[in-house]
Amino acid sequence: MRHRLWGTLEAIATKHTMRLLLAAATLLPVASAVGTTVDLGYSKYEGITVPRGISQWLGIRFAAPPVGELRFAPPQDPEHTAAVQPADKYGPACLATGANPDDKDTSEDCLFLDVQAPTNASAHAKLPVFVYIQGGGFNVNSNTKINASGLIAASDHGIVVVSFNYRVGPYGFLSNGNGANADAVKPNNGLRDQLKVLQWVQDHIAKFGGDPGHVVIGGSSAGAESVALHLTGNHTGASGLFHGAIAESPSFATMLTVEEAAYQYKQLATRLGCVVSNSLACLRNKTAAELQANNFNIPLPGASEAPEYMYLPTIDGALVPDYTYRLLKQQKFIRVPTIFGDDSNGGTRFAPRNTSTLAQSNTYMLNQYPFTSLEQLAEANELYPNPNATCPNEGCYWRQLSNVYGEARYMCPARAFTQALSRAGVSNTFAYRWNVEDPEQVAEGLGVPHTVELSALWGAEYTPKPPKSYEKGGVNERASPVMQCYWVSFIKSLDPSAGNRCVGDGTVRWAPWTSRRQNRLVFQTGGKTQMEPFGQALNTRCDFWAKYGVGQRHLKRDDIPPEVPFGRAGREGSAVPDLAPCDTALEQPLIFYNTDLSEPQSLSEPDRRLVGRAGAPFHAHQPEAAALTRVHAVAEQQAAGPRPDAPALRLREHVQQADVCASVFRIGVGQGHHAGQGPRGTMLRVGEDRKGEHAFIRVAPRQDELVDKLFGRGIRTA
Repeated sequence: MRHRLWGTLEAIATKHTMRLLLAAATLLPVASAVGTTVDLGYSKYEGITVPRGISQWLGIRFAAPPVGELRFAPPQDPEHTAAVQPADKYGPACLATGANPDDKDTSEDCLFLDVQAPTNASAHAKLPVFVYIQGGGFNVNSNTKINASGLIAASDHGIVVVSFNYRVGPYGFLSNGNGANADAVKPNNGLRDQLKVLQWVQDHIAKFGGDPGHVVIGGSSAGAESVALHLTGNHTGASGLFHGAIAESPSFATMLTVEEAAYQYKQLATRLGCVVSNSLACLRNKTAAELQANNFNIPLPGASEAPEYMYLPTIDGALVPDYTYRLLKQQKFIRVPTIFGDDSNGGTRFAPRNTSTLAQSNTYMLNQYPFTSLEQLAEANELYPNPNATCPNEGCYWRQLSNVYGEARYMCPARAFTQALSRAGVSNTFAYRWNVEDPEQVAEGLGVPHTVELSALWGAEYTPKPPKSYEKGGVNERASPVMQCYWVSFIKSLDPSAGNRCVGDGTVRWAPWTSRRQNRLVFQTGGKTQMEPFGQALNTRCDFWAKYGVGQRHLKRDDIPPEVPFGRAGREGSAVPDLAPCDTALEQPLIFYNTDLSEPQSLSEPDRRLVGRAGAPFHAHQPEAAALTRVHAVAEQQAAGPRPDAPALRLREHVQQADVCASVFRIGVGQGHHAGQGPRGTMLRVGEDRKGEHAFIRVAPRQDELVDKLFGRGIRTA
């Protein structure tokens, strides 16, 4: 009886509880999925649903049509529309260099983006966002119709993907070098298009279920170089627009200043009959067909033939503040978690297969990088001996040139960024090498060519013409889910091995790059992975490209001067930026030979061409700190190569390292009026040559005690 009563009470209580729960459910708000119609404020867009639980909004305008007065201008906000706009097909690609203007898949009106998201995502889901920047050498849009269904499904429907078009060729990267003049062309508009998209994501992605506070940018080839430029373009405020970055084969092409690139504008205006007082207005009045008929590559300054790609980002002091290698050395970049990597044979698709001689190989490289000196080219030839002893199917130097070009343009720049970010304290910095061999590509001699991994990133069934081995049943079928696992993990958590979810049969944990363990993940044939050291031989070659990045115009020539033997004066130049002056002290005295410089040189950051260590050549890797560990400067006339009358400063005696690190010293040659006290510090005259010029040292302001301590003897001040 007792048990029966208890059961009755329990049943009554259960019914009462259920009624309460149902009543409460009617009062609580339900997080409904985002509908196919999304209101962006300026327009409403009607998207579509596709298989695998994915919604797509294709062809969304993120900027006004860049035509008429907006040709060669920064992107402007899109116009408001009252009617709901269909978003069921991709927008046309931007006009490419050398392309037919009648192609219906391309248009000058091309600034569209695509959003792809899980169908069940709510407006409050705050899913991580992956913004992908397509490649194409900044001269063509190479991946305009990205289908992200495979990647989103691999994320367990946990990410949102944005892809887009940006202007290329002259439409996106023309400059006339006119600065702030009324007829100036704003440089780097293609990069401005990209930034416009990143700002659009901040403003609107939440309406699709994305989190504007968790955005990872990524790209391949020129898209990866765009990622790199946004990382180093930290003067633009881009740091708030993304929180992680993936760069697949960043492309370091020749980098010109806006003034140097003005020859492209002049040539284009001349071909179009716009040699008039207002050439810009004339160019804007031309039809797209007229412009396209004259839109082709011409040689870079000093080159004999046109490069692979001519229109490129230029140094404008803002979006691209300086040479890339210089910015890396100065640690002027946004510090976010990153993945950088490349394919094993990045140069095979570009190097001409009929390259038969070393002279032809050198000519090709000079056409891509015409600022490379012959000495630098000779050193590159020593580092890259020809591996093709027999060559029945191609030119005997094709493989050698492929290796040179692939490492100079893609692999070593990726390593430079990884190394710089790690040294700057970014712990989640990862490197990789894609070494998945497709039998047909190997048989062609291509090895593992440039950007082949994109078929794995998006999935073979969503990629036009993927390698057959990547398709279902192929030997590399597993390559796609393996790559997607690491990429999704990074997009979600900024760590490709979070929770070891990608570790399994033949795959390993992806360890970060550190100064002690310079390791990268290798993607192998069959979907396997392993960690490998970067390797001393490859490090040596990449050090060479970093040292002579000037040839690629990613470093200013004076930043990395050639070695000069002791006893010879260097040529004119400027100081090396941002080198630590307090790392190491050398025991041997140094001699600084002054040349006729318009600006004084820094002793803490000297021009290495002016420095010789007693009895031996001065090598680039030796610390510039050595100069500051020798105190007593004695003026003496000494033969110094090209300038036998150049005064020399012999620094002999040792001082405390702490004193050295506390000050800034500058050295140079100038007239006597430079000596004495001034707002920039104390100038100390150190002798006079036969032309009446003086060697001098400048010491930072408010360092009078150190001046007396270091230079109290044997130095006369003005």
